[in-house]
Amino acid sequence: MKKIDLAYIIDDDDILVMLVKMLIKQNPLYESSQAFFNGEDAITYLHTMLADGGQLPDVILLDLNMPIMDGWQFLDAFVQLKLEKQIPVFIATSSIDPKDIEKSKEYPPVKGYIKKPVKKENLDMIFSEVFGKAAE
Repeated sequence: MKKIDLAYIIDDDDILVMLVKMLIKQNPLYESSQAFFNGEDAITYLHTMLADGGQLPDVILLDLNMPIMDGWQFLDAFVQLKLEKQIPVFIATSSIDPKDIEKSKEYPPVKGYIKKPVKKENLDMIFSEVFGKAAE
């Protein structure tokens, strides 16, 4: 059975990160997750993984409003990476501003927009988007 081996959670909200990690751990469609509390830490780690040939994520859940490097700044840096595989990004945010939803469509890696809190159904939808079929 196909699985999402590694999901990145990029969000500065400790409680949300804990919740999403718990949902991923309980979901048989997911293997593991790694959390970053701002976009800068995540993009720096991605650069390290690319340089060292380390494991890249299969999917990224990204908050927009964070300190140091917000979600938009992360996306600007992310699209500049020389990736051998496509890594879909799903915006997971409390923002329901239509401008944010429209702006997210300007970034080819962004495949969806999830209103917080993230739920099991959202993870199943992400799996379906990543593998192009209904999650079982």
